[in-house]
Order: sequence, then C-alpha cells, then structure tokens
Amino acid sequence: MSISLYAKTLTQSAIQHNGLDAIVFDQSGIVQGAKIVPKRQTVMSGPTDANGAPSFGGVIGAQFVTMTGTLIVTAANGYGVGGPVDRIGSITNASWATLTTNGTMYLYVDINADGSCVTGSTTLMPVEQWAGTQPNTLNQFTFNVQDMIGKVGNGVAAIQTYRVFVGEVTVAAANVTAIVWYALNGTYRSTLGNLTAINTTQRYNNNLGVDPKFQRAQIFITNHTAAYNGYAQWSVYESGCGYTAGSYVVGHMKVETNETRLVTACAQMNWTTYNRPQAGTYNNPANGDHQQYLVVQRTY
Repeated sequence: MSISLYAKTLTQSAIQHNGLDAIVFDQSGIVQGAKIVPKRQTVMSGPTDANGAPSFGGVIGAQFVTMTGTLIVTAANGYGVGGPVDRIGSITNASWATLTTNGTMYLYVDINADGSCVTGSTTLMPVEQWAGTQPNTLNQFTFNVQDMIGKVGNGVAAIQTYRVFVGEVTVAAANVTAIVWYALNGTYRSTLGNLTAINTTQRYNNNLGVDPKFQRAQIFITNHTAAYNGYAQWSVYESGCGYTAGSYVVGHMKVETNETRLVTACAQMNWTTYNRPQAGTYNNPANGDHQQYLVVQRTY
C-alpha cells in the first residue's frame, strides 16, 4: 500500500485507516502504526459450527488437546499516541500438552511480536478486574479492564503479556474429560427457540469465559409466523416485564462465567412484550407465533 500525504499543514495528529491498518501522521510525517480490531483481547476468528458457535475440535481421553483449523487472536496493551495498542496473531492446529492436573485447566496463547503464537496452560483462572494492582502471583494472569492491559505474575512482579485465553478443559485421573472453547469476539447468541415455560429455569452455555461482572445478557423475542400488534413479521424486540391479566410477570437472568440461566415466574405467560401501537399497555405473545433468543456479550 502506498500513501502520499503532505503533513506540514497539519497542526494536530490525524488518523487515517484502511481496513485494519491505521497510520498516524503529524507535522513530521508518520508517527505510529497501529491495528484496528473490532473487539480487543479475544479470539477474533476460528472454526465455527452451523450456528456460529466455536468448533475448534479436539478429543477427550488424552493428556493433550489439539484443535483443528486456524485461530486469529488479539491481545491488548493499553493505549498509545495512535490509540489502542493491540497485537494480532494466528496459529494453526494449535496443541496444548501436559494437561494432567485434575480439575480445570485454562488454555491460552501468547502472541509474539511477529504474530506467531505459543500455546500454554494453567490451573489458575484468569482474572478480570476494573482497575487496581495486578498481583505478582506466579503464573496468575490479571486483566485490568479500565487500562486494557493484561499482566502475568512471575512471583516477584506482574509483567505485561500479550496473552489470550481460548478455552478450558476438565481433567480427571490425569486425562482430559471435557473441552470448552470460548465464544468468538466475546459474544454468544443462542439459536431460536420457543418461549421459556412459566416457572422455569432455562440454561444457556454462553462460554464467554469471563467474570460475570463483565457480561451483559439480553433476551429477544421475534414474531416469526405473522405480524403482531403493529410489528411486522420477523420483527425483533427486547423482552421486558409488565402487568397483565391481573398478574405481575417476573423474569430475570443469572449470568455465570460460562452459563446464563433464564428464570421465569408468573401466573399467566412467562414474558410480556411492549405493545408499540398503544403506549402504556402490554400484551402476551402467543407461544406458537413467537420465538426467543438470548444474546450475551462481554462488556469490554
């Protein structure tokens, strides 16, 4: 890519970008190159199934896991004069060995300066915190959301590291018994399904792999068979709670690290939707004409 720019007339830095490349100019010319990523500190791309969920492969029953395909990952290191500082890397058919410690082991890749990646694992759950001191505990990865910097303790100090966690395994009797790959770009979306039944808890495996404090869950309803109350067919609207047929409708969601629980309780139907044509009134969608889906996103 060739760029011609007369920068002497600029009084402040200007940012131009073409795809993923961002170039910062000032009066002296090019100041800094950077990378623009859609979501920081995540697996951006990898094999998926028909529903868009990560499907990296791997088999259980051994002391190692080997995925199939290529992962594109990005790790954050705060901010510079050109904006966000991120490193992007890729690895194909990555393998994690010596998965022999009973319990949960967390799989990661470290991104080198040239974009190559090195795999690793730890028994220490990665920690996300808003801000504060990052501990020097040996092999503990701590990510400060406000600063967008991840550090790993070496027993003496916490050192900035371009590390991205991609999944976790359960180990029993020194062999892998289960594999969980984390959602791409910190986002989970369920498939369409019937409205959750009344007085019911429905579980979704969101597999975000982050602290619930940094997750946002939303349930959406779509009228898939016909227009409804002024909404065109296939309209999508966020579900809420309201008062209908003499009963209060209550719905809430409990979010955990890799799971979201949708809990409903009421005397009539489980969810109500806002009736757009008649402000201030609520209506229950008929289950046969409506479906729901859940979206869970990492908030940073």
